[in-house]
Amino acid sequence: MAAAARRLPRRVLAPVLLGGVLLGGWTAYMWYIYDYDSGLAKRARDAAYKAAMTVKITPLRGGLFMLQGDGGNVTALSGDDGVLIVDSDLDWMAEKIDAALKTLTDKPVRYVINTHFHDDHRGGNGHFHRLGAEIIAHRKTLENMKADTDAPAGPDDLPTITFQDEYHLSFGGEDILVRYVPNAHTDSDVFAYFPVANVLAAGDAFSFGCFPYISTGTHGTIDGHLAGQEQLLALVDDETLIVPGHGDLADRKGLAETSWRLGEIRDYVSLLKSMGISVWMSRAFYPTCAWRADWRQEHISDRFFLSLVYKTVPD
Repeated sequence: MAAAARRLPRRVLAPVLLGGVLLGGWTAYMWYIYDYDSGLAKRARDAAYKAAMTVKITPLRGGLFMLQGDGGNVTALSGDDGVLIVDSDLDWMAEKIDAALKTLTDKPVRYVINTHFHDDHRGGNGHFHRLGAEIIAHRKTLENMKADTDAPAGPDDLPTITFQDEYHLSFGGEDILVRYVPNAHTDSDVFAYFPVANVLAAGDAFSFGCFPYISTGTHGTIDGHLAGQEQLLALVDDETLIVPGHGDLADRKGLAETSWRLGEIRDYVSLLKSMGISVWMSRAFYPTCAWRADWRQEHISDRFFLSLVYKTVPD
């Protein structure tokens, strides 16, 4: 009896150890799936996110609309000639954007104007080009798209009409002005202005209610960004409706406030940099204090925006 009692713990120990191993393995597997982002869970989350994404349509005036999907804002002009859009969102949003446009008119998209080369603004180019649309962009947008390895562009994505400083297009009762804005966000930014409706599609030269992204890899700078916004301010008036690259519909007051607050941050960072304070240490001085609390969205974080300003402000 005593010997049997001594052997009992060994009989119990083996199942306990096996159970512990199995439980540990299961826990590790669940961590891998849900926390480590194994790819399996990410694909499921991405699929669910994309399926749920909708397009918000905001009527402007003169046959113009603002469409908000998952990427950059889209401006659409619907008229007897068909449809013209400024930017085309991400590639996987193209069919959703197309479906949203079909709720406005049964006429086809004839022109796509790209405000720059980033895929959240030109991802749908190929979809609309295959349906017969011409793609208009600055010549550097074409160069940047061909060189982009982060989000490679296919042949159908590439601009079919390029220009250097300015481009005019008569369409839908508008003489649309497309003008180059040097080094505001990239080295290929343009805006599109619709003078009859007094509507401006600003692209990423102006993001409203969130920190802007300055593409340092393609020569965007904080000073170029501010100069670009001065160019926009000189064009618009108090009645202009402004479709920003990101954020909700804005006006001249919103553009002016954004530019002023960015200028305050720029000058503060410039002072810190001139004193030899590193970008890491400059965080302690809270140089983004001028930014409104309700504008601190997740599009660009304070820390990342600070690094962009610090990098591009002159020494």
